Amino acid sequence: MALMHVHETPPPLGLIRADVTPLIDQVLGKALAKWPENRYQTAGEFASAFMEAVALASNITSPDFKNKSAENILDDALIPGNKESNATPVPKSSISVKRIQPPPPRLSTKALLILLLLAILVSSTLTINVIVSLTNNHPSVKSPATPTPVARVKATPTSPANLLNDKEAWDPSITCANNGSCDIKSVSKKYAVVTLYYGTTYTNFHLTVTMTPLHDASKGDYYGYGVVFRSTADEAHYYVFEVSTAGGGNFRFLRNDGDAKWKHIDEGSAPSLLPSLAQKIIITIDTVGNTFIFFINGKPIKTISDPPKSALTSGYIGLYVEGQGTEVTFSNLQVQQLS
Repeated sequence: MALMHVHETPPPLGLIRADVTPLIDQVLGKALAKWPENRYQTAGEFASAFMEAVALASNITSPDFKNKSAENILDDALIPGNKESNATPVPKSSISVKRIQPPPPRLSTKALLILLLLAILVSSTLTINVIVSLTNNHPSVKSPATPTPVARVKATPTSPANLLNDKEAWDPSITCANNGSCDIKSVSKKYAVVTLYYGTTYTNFHLTVTMTPLHDASKGDYYGYGVVFRSTADEAHYYVFEVSTAGGGNFRFLRNDGDAKWKHIDEGSAPSLLPSLAQKIIITIDTVGNTFIFFINGKPIKTISDPPKSALTSGYIGLYVEGQGTEVTFSNLQVQQLS
């Protein structure tokens, strides 16, 4: 029944009441149209059409059959010009033709308006109830639930772990304490100490490490300490960035091409270094392709590029100490891969 109310047109009132003319039914049908665009757009337009239909209905009178004989009724039904019909004449009769039931009383215009408004009110209420019922019970027409707003938190990368705590991944020659620091001492004038971390290889990365010099080389001998990166497993090829507090502070960037062949890529002064022992020196290195950016104690030193044909592309990282008697404590070594 509910679906019929929503989808099917209501039957004309003229089928129930004889005094409701087709014109009135047409006006009511338009007022009760299923789609809003098919209805009267204003109350004034609807009232005007309804009043006009009621006025026309009041001017229509029923034909009076009283006191007419059957012959007269048939004569009135003949088409003019065809009264000379060859049909057998009907004998005259004194029987009068009367309605079996008297015509129903006519409703006043005011009553019809009230009836119409009630019909519209009831129809609108039923339509709303049916639509709400169908919406709540039919899964295909349910309104989607409004999502609960979620606070957006800006993701921050997790700080990389101190690689010096991963003792098993380092060369056995290194001596590391339980506090995440490692001491390295050079004992040779001819060779530097290189200690690699074999946990993984790195291509592009952000590296930071803290160095604390404990002893310098003998007076007059060169000494330095720093970081090895992009090294082969046999230490035949690698980059090294080292600093020294001698001569007011300086840095060197070199590439080991194997067989004791060194390429001095760049070097210069590092005034942020103090000429004293036990100072904390923080080195930061950013590598992207064949371009390298170096910082000492948070201050940029230089951006250096190595020619692509000779540049090393990937490898292990490690620690570096040069100069007989030079001893350095390394701590807080963190490396973060870059895309």
